[in-house]
Amino acid sequence: DYLKLKMRLTPYLYSYSREAHETGVPTVRGMVLEFPDDPITFGTYTQYQFMCGETFLVAPIYENTTTRDGIYLPEGTWIDYWDGTSYEGSMTLNGYDAPLEKLPLFVKAGAIIPMYPEMLHDREKPKNPIKVLLFTMKGYICRISNPME
Repeated sequence: DYLKLKMRLTPYLYSYSREAHETGVPTVRGMVLEFPDDPITFGTYTQYQFMCGETFLVAPIYENTTTRDGIYLPEGTWIDYWDGTSYEGSMTLNGYDAPLEKLPLFVKAGAIIPMYPEMLHDREKPKNPIKVLLFTMKGYICRISNPME
């Protein structure tokens, strides 16, 4: 499922790869890079999580467990990518259910994410229609098919 997600996120990742080429700002970013005014991001408290672009907060499991403690969500509204649950930052999320098939992945509310259709490799399916996911403040996910029509 993670390979499918990576392929679906190709348009998003390409956009940030271009930004990295033009500005030198990496696609994968330490929390302090995106939240320089938040003192919690300065030290080691957020060392086991990172931003992918400006909108995805990734908090990988780094211990042999199925729950994740110590996920820091900076100021703003954050949406659980997998189930749409909304969280209001600044807060630390403990006891997050994270079996192997559920990487803790949060999206900043207001994000617009372009996505390819689900596939395992680049030429498996046509890339049209591209879907756009809109993450609203209440955590609802709106799926818009073929936004170019």
